[in-house]
Amino acid sequence: MAGGVEQKLIVIQERILLFHSFLCLKLSFKMPKGKKAAAKKGAKKASNKVPAKGSKERRGPRNESDSIYAYKAMKQVQPNSSISSKATRITNSFVNDIFEFIMGEASRLAHYNKRRTISSREIQTALCLLLPKALAKHTKLQVTLRNVLKE
Repeated sequence: MAGGVEQKLIVIQERILLFHSFLCLKLSFKMPKGKKAAAKKGAKKASNKVPAKGSKERRGPRNESDSIYAYKAMKQVQPNSSISSKATRITNSFVNDIFEFIMGEASRLAHYNKRRTISSREIQTALCLLLPKALAKHTKLQVTLRNVLKE
């Protein structure tokens, strides 16, 4: 019986490490400079459908996902494994939900402190409030080490 519990704990620890490394990878990569700013209210939206060169087919709008980060994080934890597209979609949905929770809490903290800008301090506090104690402490350590190494 104890062996089964230990195996479940190991699986849970691996999943937590996978999620943590996924967040660290996503936060360490910068967005490309070619991204457009959000459209103003009342402005007409341009059609995203552009015909491809040499054909009459039209392309649909691009869907942004974090699948590449999920793949890289998984390869760091389990180099010999692969990930299916369904698992990637589930991971993407999970990360987007967690991101919304963290940003909502950080927004509330900034509002409580009568600030208009969400800084790294609000995000760290939101992480400490939302994540389990050990994971929040580990994340805070990782961020501090990354900031020290950058300088």
